[in-house]
Amino acid sequence: KHVSFNDLSEAVYYDKLLSHRARVWNFEENTLDAFVEVLATKIKYIEIDLRFSSDNVAYVYHDSYFIQGKEKFRFAEKTWAEVEDYRYRHNDVRISKFLDILTHFAKNKQEGQILAIDLKDVGFEQYIYETIKSYQLFDSVIIFTWTPQIIFAFDLIFRKFGVSVPLFFSHVRVDSIFKYFLIPSFLNYKKFFVTLKDFVLIGNSNYKEPLGKYEKGYRHVPYFAKLPKDLKEVLKKYDGGVCVTTKGY
Repeated sequence: KHVSFNDLSEAVYYDKLLSHRARVWNFEENTLDAFVEVLATKIKYIEIDLRFSSDNVAYVYHDSYFIQGKEKFRFAEKTWAEVEDYRYRHNDVRISKFLDILTHFAKNKQEGQILAIDLKDVGFEQYIYETIKSYQLFDSVIIFTWTPQIIFAFDLIFRKFGVSVPLFFSHVRVDSIFKYFLIPSFLNYKKFFVTLKDFVLIGNSNYKEPLGKYEKGYRHVPYFAKLPKDLKEVLKKYDGGVCVTTKGY
């Protein structure tokens, strides 16, 4: 059923809703325009995706590639000045900087609203911690990621400084005998590295090892037959959890 955001805001379950990528009917997803629209409702959780340019400027975008006409490029290979020149094709909207969205969130969030940051690139955990601290948003942020290395990096930072935010791990269900036996054992980036376009498959044997040149600008997808015990313990420690599909659940 198609309903307006005002209808959703008045629903008795609005505090259970998450706006994925701040998707709004009249605006491009993962943009400041869309974020402003969603933040004005009573929807509790607003999710954005975070990536970094070649000169390490944080911006909000889901995919690691951007397609403009016949041109297709990986964001991690472009400076922010280059990225800023591009527009979404159908509505001429700019790609949004993370700090612009965070500034608006800090000033305009309603009581209880939570910013859910889906961190795509590895190696920026200290930056995220320092940024959240500077905005005093430890009680209003949660972090999602597909990458176990990011979870463990935050664990080190949180233990060092005695603070935390909830951590959530996005999990791909291993749903076949082939995947159960082969993917966790062989499809890992050091022994048998596989990329499909921009996907990096990570197996059980190296889920804590550095990703090297694949830290930025890729989609890191771990395949586990069973979630590692140490990963589950870190998620529990910070009141986080595991995100799965309905099928996986």
